[in-house]
Amino acid sequence: MTAKTRYRLIASTMVLTLVVAASSALVGQTMVAVLALSVSLACLSTLVYLVKCSNCGVRPASRILWFWLMFLDVGFFISDILFLSKCPKCKQRTFEN
Repeated sequence: MTAKTRYRLIASTMVLTLVVAASSALVGQTMVAVLALSVSLACLSTLVYLVKCSNCGVRPASRILWFWLMFLDVGFFISDILFLSKCPKCKQRTFEN
């Protein structure tokens, strides 16, 4: 399994658990919603630290995450990070195919 596939699998798991958390909260199952939200936060932290540029050592996902958290829009973070192919600092390829 390549790093890009693993990264997309974790991102889709995060989106799925966010949907489960929202639907559980609407139905009234608070414990399931809290559990799904905690799994989603664990996926988010894994996403941030999974990708590291081999050239300059920067973690581009953390920079993108902080940018989108300023605007409180995690959905744009997910879409930006799924299609991340080059490091924003040194412009080298982040994922090896």
